Amino acid sequence: MPCTGIFDGIATATESLSNELYGRLVGKSIWTNLVPRAVYPMNTGLTQTTYRLGNIEPTDTPPWEAETIAENDSTSGSCDAPNNTVSWGNDTFTYSPEKTQFAGPILCKEQFTYEHVPEKFLEGYLGRLAMFSDRVLSFRLQEHYISNTNKYIAGSNVIVPGTSLAPGTTQATLPAVQASSELTQQMLDKIAIQLDNLGAAEQTDPTQYGYFDWGPKGALYTLYISQEASQRITRNDPTLVTIANYSDMGMGEDSILRRRLGAAAQFYNFKHMMNPIPPRWNWNGSAYVRVPVYINVAGTGQGVVSIINPAWEAAEYEGAFVLHPLVMTSHIVEPEVNPAGLPFDPINYHGEWKFVVGGYKIGCGADPLDRFGQHYAVFKHAIEKINGDYGYTIIYRRCTNIAPLTVACS
Repeated sequence: MPCTGIFDGIATATESLSNELYGRLVGKSIWTNLVPRAVYPMNTGLTQTTYRLGNIEPTDTPPWEAETIAENDSTSGSCDAPNNTVSWGNDTFTYSPEKTQFAGPILCKEQFTYEHVPEKFLEGYLGRLAMFSDRVLSFRLQEHYISNTNKYIAGSNVIVPGTSLAPGTTQATLPAVQASSELTQQMLDKIAIQLDNLGAAEQTDPTQYGYFDWGPKGALYTLYISQEASQRITRNDPTLVTIANYSDMGMGEDSILRRRLGAAAQFYNFKHMMNPIPPRWNWNGSAYVRVPVYINVAGTGQGVVSIINPAWEAAEYEGAFVLHPLVMTSHIVEPEVNPAGLPFDPINYHGEWKFVVGGYKIGCGADPLDRFGQHYAVFKHAIEKINGDYGYTIIYRRCTNIAPLTVACS
C-alpha cells in the first residue's frame, strides 16, 4: 500500500511566507543533569541486583571495662580483653530495563524540492524532536525520583519511605494521605534535620555534584520548586517576614522579600532552584490523580501542537523535590555492534532520532526509489536505586483560590 498521512506542514513556495520559523523556547530539564548515567551490563539478563551497605554505628553506651594488670602466669590481665562484635548489614535492590519508542511523521522526498525554505523548516523541526527526547527522558527520570525518594505530605507531618518503580509502570504511587497545607519553612527545617541525621550532605567531595554542601555555615540542599511556592515560603510566616525585613535593611532590590518571581534564592538550609513545570495532582476523595502538564490541540495550520494544560494550571496539589545525585543511577542499554556475529546496525537507546528511508521499512509498501522516510527514536534504560532517603518528594496544597488583589476606584 502507498504511504498515507504524508506530513504537509511545509508551505509551498507560491505562498507569501516569512523566511523565519519561530517556536517557543523550551529549556532543558534538570533531571538529565542530576541523575548519573552508566551503561547497563551487556549479556547479563534482564534483572540486576545491587547492594547498599548499611551504616555501621556503635550504641550510645558501648561496653567499657576497667583495665587490669597481670599478677601471675595464670591471669592474662590486659591481654585477655573481650572482643565486642561489630554488626553489619546491607540492603538489596533489583533493577531491570524498560523501553519506549516514537516515530515522527512520514516525509516525502518531493516535499523538499518545491516547498518554501525547507531547510528552515527542518532546522526547527529537528530542534523540536531533540527537545521532545529531552522531555521524554526527563519526565521518566522525575517519575522514578518520585517513587524512590521519601514522600513528605504537608500538613499531615507524614513521611513515607520510597520504593523502586517497577519497569514499565506509568506513574509513581503516592501515599493516600491528603495534604492540608502549603509548604512552609518549618516543614523544610524538619526535612533538613532528617537529611543531616542521615549524612546526606557529608558525602565525599560534594563540590563535584553542586547539589549539596556541608561547611561552617551548616548543610545546604537544593530544593527544586515552583516559583510561586518558593516566594510564598518567605511570605507565609509573619515571623520570617519580620526577620527578613530586619536582616535585609538597606539591601534594596537584593532583599529576600523583593526578589523577582523565579529568582534563585538561598533561604536557611535550602537553595531554591525554580521548576517551571512541577508535577501537580488533584484529590479524588481517596487518592491523588496526576494532571498532565501538556495537552495536544489542533494547530491553526496543520497537525497538532502542545499547550499548557488549563487543568494543570488549576490543580490543587503540587510537588517539590530535594535533589540529590546519589538517589539513583540511570543505566543506558548499550547498543551492541554485530551481536552474535550478525551484521545488525547499532541502535542508540538514549533517544537519538534516526531518519529511516524506504517505504517498505516504515510500513508503506513498495518504494523502489526510496522517496519516503520517517524519524525514529528508541529509549532503553534501567534505573538503579542507590540512596533513596537522600532525596525528598514533597506534596503540598496550592492556594489556587487566592485572587490577585483588586483595588476599586472610589
